[in-house]
Amino acid sequence: MKPDATPHDIFAKAAFRNPLVYRPFIREHTPPELLGHIDTSKIEVMPVGFPLSNPLQAADIVLRAPLLNGSGWVYWLLEVQASRDSNMALRLLLYKMEILKYHLQSEQGRHNSKPPMILTTVIYMGLHNWQPSTLDPFAPLDAPLRDMARAAFVGDAEFVNVKQTDLATACDPAIQTATLLMRRAYARDKIKLLQEAGPLLQQVYNKPGGH
Repeated sequence: MKPDATPHDIFAKAAFRNPLVYRPFIREHTPPELLGHIDTSKIEVMPVGFPLSNPLQAADIVLRAPLLNGSGWVYWLLEVQASRDSNMALRLLLYKMEILKYHLQSEQGRHNSKPPMILTTVIYMGLHNWQPSTLDPFAPLDAPLRDMARAAFVGDAEFVNVKQTDLATACDPAIQTATLLMRRAYARDKIKLLQEAGPLLQQVYNKPGGH
């Protein structure tokens, strides 16, 4: 508490930290099919040290609650915006990554490998009219690239099992080089490693766009 904090400041801080304040809003802005699976009696406001969650320094609030069956978590990001921001969609994407990082490092995240659901609401309180056409961060891309970028961001990553990769028949020199380096990462004979990797690196360098 700051030495010059007024009773109003103290009350405001206590009110913002009280999850009961947000229950009506959450019930209204959470999809009904999801709301029935959430233990709303355990909604909590994230601690002051959490990114974006200190109401006395920023109006943005992050809350969370477990699912009724204990299988996962739901987070709500309430982004209170006082001015128009053309980068709002990208900012929200960064905030979601912060929430995900926090969750993975928390006790709950370490004991449950399932990703949390993150629901986001932008509450605009600016004086000037602002109605963004979309808050989809991938919207500026052309249609084919937009779908591809969205799928690449949230979809499956490509998995290459080095032990099942035939180094001799791998067609791409860059893949051959990476595979070789990974296999020999702890090799004591560094000279042999350089001798084997040298020709492959030269091929990568000579490829169009390789340099």
